[in-house]
Amino acid sequence: MLAREIKLGVEEVHETSFTSDENIIVNGTLIVLGDLVMGEKESLTINEGGIVIVTGNLLIGKNVSVSALGYLIAESFTSPDKWGGKFKEGAISKVFINEAYGGDKQHMPVLLPGGHSIIPELEGIDKDVWDYYQKVIGGVTGGTIELDGSSTSCAGSSLPSIVNMTVAWPAAFKKYSWEYSVDNNNWNIIEGQADIELISLGLELMDGAYYFRRKVSKKNDEEDYMYSNYVEVTVVPLPAPIGIFFK
Repeated sequence: MLAREIKLGVEEVHETSFTSDENIIVNGTLIVLGDLVMGEKESLTINEGGIVIVTGNLLIGKNVSVSALGYLIAESFTSPDKWGGKFKEGAISKVFINEAYGGDKQHMPVLLPGGHSIIPELEGIDKDVWDYYQKVIGGVTGGTIELDGSSTSCAGSSLPSIVNMTVAWPAAFKKYSWEYSVDNNNWNIIEGQADIELISLGLELMDGAYYFRRKVSKKNDEEDYMYSNYVEVTVVPLPAPIGIFFK
């Protein structure tokens, strides 16, 4: 069966409910702004460090397997009466679901084995993930960017464009800005860049490695913001001219 893999560092966002007919493997972040519907035999695997956020209902078929070594956060969860899957066993569960139902909407106070907690309890367990979740349900995600071209550029030449891959919620409610860094730690604002994509950099860069990321904030609340993944560009010196000598 085909597998849909969300790689480490990637944030995949679905702005509406999403139905999957593939196995889903999450090493990065999967956000569904609505319902996530799994088929009858697919699997949802959230590896350590992965995050799945479903703002609606996670609906799974009878034979769907759910493995949550990373965080699974869903407003509600619905499964058939004789669900053959399971959550992580043993260590502290990373499954947070406010309402869980079996077949015919029968309420399930505890999902076994592994169990789950209600979403508000996440705040006391992992504050960083809780803050991230709050920003997602508040309508701000950083989305995913990538280079439209080579990651290596000669000094003095134009850098490749940085294009948008995913970003949640209508752009009319968002404000974009761009930042760069030479050490992937200390970041500087790129003046005059306020589009969803970075097409023209407007900077003269010396030789070395540069990192770029997009900042996404609410237009009416710039303190509510998130960052995209970063992309790296290496600037190399121009080749030395080749001299032609005559005897």
